[in-house]
Amino acid sequence: MAIFISTKDKTKAVIRKQGYPTFCKTFIKKTDALTWSKKIESEMERGLFIDQSKANLVTLDKLLDRYYEYCQARKLKALKFIYAHSRIIKQSLEHLTLANLSSHQLVAYRDKRLLTVSPATVKIELGIVFRTLKLATSEWGYKLVDTPSVEYPKINNARTGRLAEGEIEKILNHISNLQIITIVRLAIETAMRRSEILNKSILQHVV
Repeated sequence: MAIFISTKDKTKAVIRKQGYPTFCKTFIKKTDALTWSKKIESEMERGLFIDQSKANLVTLDKLLDRYYEYCQARKLKALKFIYAHSRIIKQSLEHLTLANLSSHQLVAYRDKRLLTVSPATVKIELGIVFRTLKLATSEWGYKLVDTPSVEYPKINNARTGRLAEGEIEKILNHISNLQIITIVRLAIETAMRRSEILNKSILQHVV
């Protein structure tokens, strides 16, 4: 059974039950302390209690750092990419503990980011968050009553704009570097990606 300790204008609820660690929480109103303790004790009795104490002690920025280290150990190619986007995520969400990260907060983050960046970028950043959460709960020993979720933004990559006749030559006329001109013409003729063009073996043959 819970015990309650009054300290000035607050009430501290302490729950001790065999088979569980001691749980404490402080409330401004004693009625809230009573409600919380009854809920926890009921869940313990029914075997439904999930211990989120560890998740209450770790912030999202620490988990994102651990996720980056996890990717480093596996020598993933997108390390710089993950690092850069993780820094952006931290600017808005780093102060939140794992237990306090909610769907509502992720929805707010998604909608705010959509004002300044593309849906594809937002989808990537949310993906980093959810991969971090998955590892935290499946491999790193953190437990959550509810795992936050959010709908990914819809991505439309369709492009209709094309260069009009003569515009390519106008662009090339403003480039003085002959190597760049050659690369631009190669890109137009082959539709190769930038990464493909920058491959050393290709550049040796065209530049």
